[in-house]
Amino acid sequence: MRITIILFLIGVAHAQYWTASRAAEVAVYGGAISLDSWISQQPNFVEQDPVAKPFVRAGMKGQILGSSLGFVAGVGPSYLLYRFGHKRLASGWLHLFTAAETVNAADMLYKYETRP
Repeated sequence: MRITIILFLIGVAHAQYWTASRAAEVAVYGGAISLDSWISQQPNFVEQDPVAKPFVRAGMKGQILGSSLGFVAGVGPSYLLYRFGHKRLASGWLHLFTAAETVNAADMLYKYETRP
């Protein structure tokens, strides 16, 4: 969580990175991570991702840590790429992570809603 706050404060210092569309995309990315986290903590739901499984088993604190690391893995490199002049690559990185997490969260929601 501290890493997320530090990353946000660094990003505020470089206000050109935070356009309205990028802020909206980061909000969608964060929402998809939150939905995935919530579903992962539901009773009788087994996490399939071997990387995320230890975080889910650790309870809410582990889930928050894993979600924060996932958020930073998407937004952090995007910001650094932008900062070093690779604007198109920065956008592509964030688009890729947002799309992947959104598809994953939608799939998890579908599995949760249609389980027996």
